[in-house]
Amino acid sequence: MNPLLDRFVTSCPRSPAASCNVRQFVAAFRAAIAPADRRAWSRTRVVAELSRAGYAIGADRHGRACIVGVGLALTVRDGRLAIA
Repeated sequence: MNPLLDRFVTSCPRSPAASCNVRQFVAAFRAAIAPADRRAWSRTRVVAELSRAGYAIGADRHGRACIVGVGLALTVRDGRLAIA
């Protein structure tokens, strides 16, 4: 896996029962990297890298794409959930 993505994934909670919406995961990842690197990381590339690393891509109960085995670290800011 690419070192940028690997560093981000290791900062996320990982569990076989965890799952995360692909769109939210990619948005959080792109927000965490340098602006110059963001253009190179499309949603397709992130999903492909995660698939090659062994993470499963599935669908949640609403039919949205999700990554199984990794979640996002959430915190509460101003009374709302936010991605840490």
